[in-house]
Amino acid sequence: MVFRGYDSRYILKENYDGDFLDRYFDGDADGSLYRARSPLGVGGPSGDLSVLSEDVDDFRLAYEKRNDREIDDLEAVVELTRLLAQRGMVDEEVFADQMEEVIDARQWARFFAVMATMTNRDGGIWNDSGEDYFLYRLPDDSGRASAGKWWLMAWDVEETFANSEERLFRPELTATRAFLTHPRFAAMYYEELDWIRRDVFARREMLRRFGIAYALHEPSDVFEIVDEVDAFVSRRLGYFDENVSSQLSGGAVSGAGGGELTIAGGAEWRFFRGLRAPSGGIRDWATLEYDDADWETGPSGFGYGDDDDATVLD
Repeated sequence: MVFRGYDSRYILKENYDGDFLDRYFDGDADGSLYRARSPLGVGGPSGDLSVLSEDVDDFRLAYEKRNDREIDDLEAVVELTRLLAQRGMVDEEVFADQMEEVIDARQWARFFAVMATMTNRDGGIWNDSGEDYFLYRLPDDSGRASAGKWWLMAWDVEETFANSEERLFRPELTATRAFLTHPRFAAMYYEELDWIRRDVFARREMLRRFGIAYALHEPSDVFEIVDEVDAFVSRRLGYFDENVSSQLSGGAVSGAGGGELTIAGGAEWRFFRGLRAPSGGIRDWATLEYDDADWETGPSGFGYGDDDDATVLD
């Protein structure tokens, strides 16, 4: 945590290698793992997901293979950079569709949302540097929905909880912004920010985890540590409340001229009765890409028991 400097009691780094993949990706550890780097510093090759050149060999310094080194599949990384470079040169829907063929877009959106929530200010793909993160391409025969697609994984996280008013769209790298500012993926990003603030980063959830600090530190240090983090969480959640909209509100418009009709009474809707969980899990139905073709249709309003509903849910 940045307010304590580089205190080794706070950070445990697990080496990202084949053993890690076996543990974390149980059954899906045969993919390709690369560490992105900027080994020569400013002006040298960087793992910032930009197109370095037409020569695959030019990518080798920036992307270090960390598993199955005898298998050379760097061309898949090169292809990812080429697709990201197409933003603005192809139709927006085409760009998004092509990206979703090679990346787990939802996982990418959550990755950037987590980095923004914690305000990780160390240089990385989440702000202004092509290093300190890993790329993992799941095997093509994976049973996961993201089979054959790239995941992003963070590495350095010791400079976190630094600025509670850090802007939400932080990345400066062209390739990162090509993904994060696209309307389809920006919507996913906002959805993940909203989920994080209501779930794992909610103050009640964070308070439960402060017990770890009591186990790690001397009693004289604990209050300073817990209070600092708790204050950050409260301030960051307040910033989210001001900048991440999770609902629409509306009402009658007074005065001459009225307002603009958004949804007419009796408009046709797709609806789900909720007698069981919807397909795809408890949150998938709320995403823009969810397939609701099997849902019922009916006119609004919806309800029961008060004799004013066009579609009665008795």
